[in-house]
Amino acid sequence: MINNKILVTGATGTIGSFLVDRLAALGAQMEVLVRSRQQAETFAARGIASFIGDFAHKETLAPALVGVGKLFLLSAANPQQVEWQGNMIEAARRAGVPHIIKLSASCAGPFPHLPIKRWHYETEEQLKESGVPYTFLRPNCFMQNSLHWARTIREKGLFYLPVGDARVSQVDARDIAAVAAAVLTGSGHESQTYEITGSEAITFEEVAEHLSAALGKKVRYARTTFDESRQHMLEYGMEEWLAAAVTQTYHLMSEGGSQHVTDNVSQLTGNDPITFAQFARDHVERFLQRGQTLKHADSRQPAQVLN
Repeated sequence: MINNKILVTGATGTIGSFLVDRLAALGAQMEVLVRSRQQAETFAARGIASFIGDFAHKETLAPALVGVGKLFLLSAANPQQVEWQGNMIEAARRAGVPHIIKLSASCAGPFPHLPIKRWHYETEEQLKESGVPYTFLRPNCFMQNSLHWARTIREKGLFYLPVGDARVSQVDARDIAAVAAAVLTGSGHESQTYEITGSEAITFEEVAEHLSAALGKKVRYARTTFDESRQHMLEYGMEEWLAAAVTQTYHLMSEGGSQHVTDNVSQLTGNDPITFAQFARDHVERFLQRGQTLKHADSRQPAQVLN
């Protein structure tokens, strides 16, 4: 008997939220793993079953995995990520879960100077060694990171980055979720690794042009140094390890390491990837903060979803 039940972890984050919406629209049999009763009640109000558990506590994971056919594995970046995701992989193996779809990072590998990509790679290796059939989704830099530029765009008409003239094939998190939904509801994806990018690699000068057109005001790309960028992150409350990791990712971007383009979004979803121009038009209200406030919405404090 084929079990079509999907368990989504990371369901309250950027990609997870879009994925839950997508799966719900498809009528998929879905449950979510959350960390608090309040989150569980929010999903219950939508008619979505949930379990309260924590990757750091092995004993809380097994109940959520009973009868699961596919597990979507996602958690926030953390120095203990390998251990914690490893706990879930082992719990899934013990529960007999037939397929794990892991949200990884673009070009994940054993790089000593790129901790986030290394952690994802190490978890990929754990999953391979577990014997559980897997699929790795490796998205490039999220367009949604740019929403953290809102305050400086609104107040100064600019955003800061230390990546020079680098081209980056940014991808909308909605497209990442669409790919994940296609894999979770489809078949034949075992042992596959999908690099997920937008349809074009553009410079941040071009990003500024798209924002200017969408917002109806001049937006400039202000170049800063790696040290200045890291210091600003620390000043805005980012933890030292994360500021260092993001800075190393900026180094990779500046060296052309994020300019590759794939067609996996269109191949797996049947739709062309969202362009940055469209993303900017879709998020005018967020960038201009009309009727809302974005916490720490300053371009010098990047979102933690940076891949």
